[in-house]
Amino acid sequence: MARPTALFGVAFLLLAAAPLLPVAEAQPGGKGTKVAKVDKSKPAVPEDLRRLNDLTGTEPTQAALKALLDDKSLAKKLIAEAVPVAQQKEKLRYNASLVLALAAADLKDLPSSEVLFRNCIAEALAVQSETKLLQSFGGMIDIYYDAKKFEDTARLCKEFIDLKTDDGKERTVLIAYTNRRGETEFYESDSFALKDRLIPIVYRQYVQSIAKQGKYKEAHQVLENLIKMQNDWQDRALKGWLYREAGDFPAAAKAYEEVIEKVRGDRQMPSERRNLIAERNEYLLSNIYV
Repeated sequence: MARPTALFGVAFLLLAAAPLLPVAEAQPGGKGTKVAKVDKSKPAVPEDLRRLNDLTGTEPTQAALKALLDDKSLAKKLIAEAVPVAQQKEKLRYNASLVLALAAADLKDLPSSEVLFRNCIAEALAVQSETKLLQSFGGMIDIYYDAKKFEDTARLCKEFIDLKTDDGKERTVLIAYTNRRGETEFYESDSFALKDRLIPIVYRQYVQSIAKQGKYKEAHQVLENLIKMQNDWQDRALKGWLYREAGDFPAAAKAYEEVIEKVRGDRQMPSERRNLIAERNEYLLSNIYV
């Protein structure tokens, strides 16, 4: 059964709709490539990392990742050179680190991938970027889960939950929300909690990684605390997954029935989304004993 929550595949969206070329620009008619200029002002970065380190924009970053996924030997060489550079302050930039972290994960080199992801995390925190934090910390959690390293996944989830992200700077924060008429409005907050919107996602991943270790009682305790915090339909759907994972099919069925009832009765949710979620959980309910 697939994971019930939409987790951290956002890091891998770098591959979406990419022009499949190395780190260079396509020439008209497909006749070769134009190599990007090398910035020789960065002597601490090895020569063959400089072009990768100068990546900007989505399409060049996508193309670089695709090139490394296709050329394993080049990927291994660049990763070996990048890991020590990533441990030097501000020597390896975000895009280069992210591309190499994902390439290392593809090669099953999780220790190197974690080093490179952590370089991305440092920049995400420095610039207070929720998107970058999701890509980097979320991507790191995802690679361990996908590799079935569930103890490490739980470790990283707990680290994220305990992470201090407030840089202490004074700022006015405007929070966007959608009112009942479907209009976007804003309210002012006196704090900027970088990870707040990501916490429920990480908690769900935490529950799953604990359950995958056979610690069902502990997983239920974490999930119950999450439900007390927000009582979201996704958390109740996760309860159905958790009961099914433990082999308690009647309890799983009851949990999915509660999700369907809760979603069908939520008139603040757009009808199209409401029907989609309800139908998805009806499908999960119908397959519990399969």
